[in-house]
Amino acid sequence: MDADRSLRSNKRDSYPFISLNHVHICEAIERSADRGATLKFSRMNLLDVGARAAQELAGIDKGTSEDESTVKRIALGNNHLTTLPTEFALLSSLRYLNLKHNNFLDFPNVLTLMPSLDTLDISHNKINRLPSQPGQLVKLRVSFGISYLAHSPHMLSGFFSVTKQNHAASIVSVTVLQFRCSTSGPQPY
Repeated sequence: MDADRSLRSNKRDSYPFISLNHVHICEAIERSADRGATLKFSRMNLLDVGARAAQELAGIDKGTSEDESTVKRIALGNNHLTTLPTEFALLSSLRYLNLKHNNFLDFPNVLTLMPSLDTLDISHNKINRLPSQPGQLVKLRVSFGISYLAHSPHMLSGFFSVTKQNHAASIVSVTVLQFRCSTSGPQPY
């Protein structure tokens, strides 16, 4: 099984890295079963989202409200992302974000500007810095990989409350309680 996973990973990594663009967004909307509320960009070898793509995502069929995007769920897992642009905060109605299996070292600070975000899967990254303040994140559920937490349990101390563990899937779900930096905790932004 590990050999199959390694072969798939090597195959995926052999393609050139790309940035999310207009064509990808149009294709995701066409594939979406809910007219663009759920967009899937997983396993595309994406290196970045980019400001222009984030603005385009936020502008998708704004419907009746000028201020609210209709995009509710985005899957960006299994890519090579390390950051998200500030313009990502324009996705004012985004509730679910999948960023698992990317290359994030820092918790994307822009996510603290997104009050509607309630579910974030950022497992299988190597997060070593959290923002010093939760911003507008009030009831965020976050998934981190257990293997990562085993090496850095201090990262979540005082920041999150573990709500459930699924050892079969190697995922810990946590709920944001508060962001507070301590000398033994993560480095603030």
